[in-house]
Amino acid sequence: MKLLIGIIFVLSTAFRCYAQENPDTLQYLHAMEKYRKKRNAGIILTSIAPVLLYGGAFLALDNPDSAGEVIGTTAVLLAPVSFATGLTLWISNSGKKKLNRKYERKLEKVSVRVKAGPQFTALSLTYRL
Repeated sequence: MKLLIGIIFVLSTAFRCYAQENPDTLQYLHAMEKYRKKRNAGIILTSIAPVLLYGGAFLALDNPDSAGEVIGTTAVLLAPVSFATGLTLWISNSGKKKLNRKYERKLEKVSVRVKAGPQFTALSLTYRL
């Protein structure tokens, strides 16, 4: 009987307990990361647009009748596309800050965890307002 209780105790402390964890946590973290990445991509694309415009204009005007003119013209034509795409991503995903805050609040609700390992066993209860 003591051996059975000992085996049950060792097995219960050897593995992490997932019974009280929120199954949507990974989904919330993924959504928050997705919006952050899209917003950062928008900022980068919007910032690249003036560089493309001025650099392309300089190449096109400074190097007539050469490959520099073709590259410069292409850069000047890509600048408005980069600006429009970047601004759209930036604005649409910056507006989702409310949604990110909602996800953060859901992640900060009550959490109960059993920290079990070979060196320590503890029970923690966290409630955030």
